[in-house]
Amino acid sequence: MAADSRQRQGAIEWATRGVEAVRAGDFASGRNHLQQAIRADKRNPYYRFDLALAQQALGEIEAAIVELCAAIRLKPEFDDASRRLAMLLERYQLPNPAILDPFALRSAMAAPNADHQALAEAGLTLAMQTGSLAAAMSGLTARGPLAVAREMLAKRTDEPLRDDLVLMALSHGANKSFALERLLTALRRVVLLELAHERFEDKTLQAFTLALVTQCLANEHVWAETSEESDRVALLLAGRPSLKPDDFEVSRSVLLPALYRPLSVVLPAGLKDPAFETLRPRALRDLIKARLETEAAESEAAARFTSGSRAGDAITQRVIGQYEGSPYPRFSSLTLPRPGSLLPFLKRIFTPDPISFVDGDFDVLIAGCGTGRHAIQSALGYGPRANVRAIDLSARSLAFAGAVAKRFGVGNLTFERADLLALDPKARAFDVIEAVGVLHHLADPFAGWLTLLACLKPHGLMLLGLYSAASRKVLGALRVEPEFPGAGCTDQAARAYRQLLLARGPEQPGGDLVISKDAYTLSEFRDLALHEHEKPISLPEIAAFLTKHKLVFQGFLLPGETLATFRKRFPEAGAERDLARWATYETDNPRLFDGMYRFWCRRG
Repeated sequence: MAADSRQRQGAIEWATRGVEAVRAGDFASGRNHLQQAIRADKRNPYYRFDLALAQQALGEIEAAIVELCAAIRLKPEFDDASRRLAMLLERYQLPNPAILDPFALRSAMAAPNADHQALAEAGLTLAMQTGSLAAAMSGLTARGPLAVAREMLAKRTDEPLRDDLVLMALSHGANKSFALERLLTALRRVVLLELAHERFEDKTLQAFTLALVTQCLANEHVWAETSEESDRVALLLAGRPSLKPDDFEVSRSVLLPALYRPLSVVLPAGLKDPAFETLRPRALRDLIKARLETEAAESEAAARFTSGSRAGDAITQRVIGQYEGSPYPRFSSLTLPRPGSLLPFLKRIFTPDPISFVDGDFDVLIAGCGTGRHAIQSALGYGPRANVRAIDLSARSLAFAGAVAKRFGVGNLTFERADLLALDPKARAFDVIEAVGVLHHLADPFAGWLTLLACLKPHGLMLLGLYSAASRKVLGALRVEPEFPGAGCTDQAARAYRQLLLARGPEQPGGDLVISKDAYTLSEFRDLALHEHEKPISLPEIAAFLTKHKLVFQGFLLPGETLATFRKRFPEAGAERDLARWATYETDNPRLFDGMYRFWCRRG
């Protein structure tokens, strides 16, 4: 016992040294000390979490992920570790998914403050490459998706479809793999068209089908469907049977169409539909009830965002119409930053003078906030001394944003329906203005930027997100093709067009959309390829605007590995703030910015 006590005390001393070193910026020493602490006490999750922080700072991302998984396995409810794991999986491409721990991923997906989407993607990737789905994925090319799907479902629910990691991942985020989509689409077809009625009494099949329904609701039914599937769904919707409450046929008549259509179509009377109370399993009722209640609350909230905006021009009205019909992006979870955690980042990229205002109360404007994902993270990141105003013209998007902000308890953020072009600089000026993903949807992006600049205080900072003309060139070319269905096309036409593009080879126009994560939900695909209006911008145009209006470029927001590659090409001091060098680099790497420049600037 005395030896154990001495060992624990030694671990505490090593860990204390490690944490102090990390706080002082000596990450290598911190890492070494924390590794010593773990050797002395392998069961302490906090030592592993602190070690992961040091490893992340040193760029040892895979090692950090391993330690975070170990911390979560030791303490499944470790919220900070789950949040950090989700953040790393979102930001970095993991070369070797096999280092992930399925138990840790499942536990992290249950955490309230972690981005479940990133975790779900990682879980499905792990299952496909080395886990329960690996055999099925390898059979897609040789036997075809339908043959594989039939083998997995015809007589019994195959092991991969009972895997807790697969079921949880399908239920917690939209799939972002086209290869897996081919299998899931085939499985959905077999469930609808080929399974005997009595198979649905199988609880494992019920669980998988329910997970698949949740997946289809998350991706907004973006998958392609055959005419045979469409006809069967129409029949089910038109002829729901009136059977005894304990008969599963009523549940099938709701469950199967929900794989293909929104719940508002499947149950047009909502919770008052007579079929609702007879549905089983209970998880199906709970899912439908939660979704319908959320939709009703959003509709009610949207009705309240009716004032405070002008009509806008014709282009603005078309853009508003798109986001009223398809709020973007829809999300159910996100990684919540620690209050004030953004301020140290700002102090690193700006000299002390321009950001001295953060030591007191300050004002932030989020222009074009959409569904509020970025606004919520910014409000928390800036901390409680920031008064954040988020504006948008889509009432439905604002309603969604307000509901999510309330759920996460964000108290320093207000949403307002307003046109950024109508902002009055005399009414209120801001210390920080963020406009990520909105200016390029205006008739004149630079007029919008100039309006925002007029509302910026003399010491103010700006975060911009503007479509890259180089990255979006291919998407512009698609609009003149005869197959282009038009921005306001039906959902059926959008699904068919998406399938056409994804079936193209990478050398054909639009064929590389398969690698874009924005191609895997209906609203994201519309925003990516079927937008009502966009005007991409070039780096020379940005440089000219910055020079004309005496703004200082402070650098792009890019993954660490991208910045490292750029530094190898341009090792000169100050190269990262030279837009001419970035323009040269983008010419050689047209997908460098993944479609959008994200950068900070300030008044000179």
